[in-house]
Amino acid sequence: MKTGVSADRSRSLLPGIALLLLCGLIAGIAFPMTVTLSGMQDGDGMLTALISTQNLTWYFWGQDRLLNVLPALTHPFTNVETNLRLQVMMRAMLAYLAPLGVLVFLTRELRLLVIAVAIANVVVVTCLAPYALFNFYVQHNTAGTSLVMLAATYALTYSRLPKPVMGVLVVLTLCVAYAANFALLTYALPMIVLIGLLKREERKRHALFLAANFVAILVARLHSSYFGEPSTSYGMQISWDALVAAGHSIHTFMHLFTLATFAVVAGLCYPYAREKRPWEIAAAVSIGLGLVVLLANTYWVQKNGYDIRYFITAQILITSVIGYLIAQALLSLNLRYGLVVALCVAALANCVAMGLGGYNGYYKELVSPTWRAQSAAVADVAVAQNVRVIAGGFWDVWAAVYQTKREQRSRPKSERMDVYGATFRGEVLREQFLASVLGKGEQNALCFYTDVNQCLLEINARFHLPPDYTLTLKKSEAVQILSLPMLKLVFEVN
Repeated sequence: MKTGVSADRSRSLLPGIALLLLCGLIAGIAFPMTVTLSGMQDGDGMLTALISTQNLTWYFWGQDRLLNVLPALTHPFTNVETNLRLQVMMRAMLAYLAPLGVLVFLTRELRLLVIAVAIANVVVVTCLAPYALFNFYVQHNTAGTSLVMLAATYALTYSRLPKPVMGVLVVLTLCVAYAANFALLTYALPMIVLIGLLKREERKRHALFLAANFVAILVARLHSSYFGEPSTSYGMQISWDALVAAGHSIHTFMHLFTLATFAVVAGLCYPYAREKRPWEIAAAVSIGLGLVVLLANTYWVQKNGYDIRYFITAQILITSVIGYLIAQALLSLNLRYGLVVALCVAALANCVAMGLGGYNGYYKELVSPTWRAQSAAVADVAVAQNVRVIAGGFWDVWAAVYQTKREQRSRPKSERMDVYGATFRGEVLREQFLASVLGKGEQNALCFYTDVNQCLLEINARFHLPPDYTLTLKKSEAVQILSLPMLKLVFEVN
């Protein structure tokens, strides 16, 4: 493969890049409104909008990972609902483009990349169960973000930029990618090494790119240790039971027979491939399978119940290879860009209509049905009674805080009140909370618990009131919101 980019090739890059981005944008807009993906946001997902609008920290609240890339991009949008919609759109867009993080190591032909990405997404929506699709496309999973950044940095190494400028851009972008998703290193490092070894003419490029990745990993780790809050458990506990549990999770949330069928079709397409890359393909598949084994034996994945979201990168590797082989066969027909566009449109339509279930009357919803009615009802009361704090369990509280912030739009700005969640991760807003209540007279709170002492303990514990601060309960009364028994508290902090 030539390392330089000819003038003719430079002129031909724009249509392919534009088509890739356009397909990603369409997916970002269309996918989150489908039956499968609309109205699926839980406390974690809604919390990113509150992070963006209430207190934009470097990392997800209470974490030393998950750099707040998308919350930072949407920070100018102070309307919490608009903010969340934009974040969900970008999550879906980046997830659609995530196969690029694999495919750029196999080919630089843009038409092939465009078709392969489209086919890979068809495979994804066909083979994953709804919960896995939620985690892949619209949950605050940073796998897509980091893979797209990895692809962009690798593509930059072929650019005509001055080498110092290119080097700085590559390292900085990789730093963001690893800070957003530190687990990226489990895929990126072996992929760079193996593909570099297999492509003799590319070894120097891959060696330099590998060095840039090591620098970025070190910088990202140092940054997270300084600006994040230590929370991630690193290390491994190797066992057969871990592999069995991981296999059960994958079997539950992935249609393996359908995936195997696509793999057979891809294998039948291989003889028609213009670029025969058997060892590179084998390397990508091997890394994907190896990732399952590696991640299954890590403390973090075991601690979190082998959730399917931890195996998404492995799934992207396999589906990207399938998309690559099928796209190769299609391009052997000498398709022009008009037919490439038609194929992309057909793939997107298939994803929406078939894999994601089309549209229904709930296409505008963001909040999951589990919390939708309850949180909306609590928000109505919170807005009407000028509630300052909502206390209780994590999932209930953040959904209610989000809905309260959303409902406050109906009030003039001068009458809108900051609302705080007294629950896990709420301690990040401690300073703002204390400033808003200290010496400010009586404040109202709603609590999902029915024990007054438990409610007060939650507020004290989450906001770490100093010894010289006194939280005084003025009044408490039982209230019922829908069928949910709650408490309303009136308190002062002096």
